[in-house]
Amino acid sequence: MLKPNILNMKNFLDTVNASTSKVNMLCLDGRKLNINGEEKIQGGCGGNISKIKTACGLF
Repeated sequence: MLKPNILNMKNFLDTVNASTSKVNMLCLDGRKLNINGEEKIQGGCGGNISKIKTACGLF
C-alpha cells in the first residue's frame, strides 16, 4: 500500500484515470473503492485534500 503525499491532485487523478487497471482507495471504515474513472468520487477529493492525504491509502 502507498500513502502518497499528493501535491497536485489534478495531475494525480489524470494519472489514475489513465490507468488500465483498478486504483483502489482504502476508506476509513475499511472499504475499498475503485477510483479509476469515478468522477463523482474524485470530485470529493479536491475539497478534502488534507483529509485524503492523511486518511487514505492507495494500492
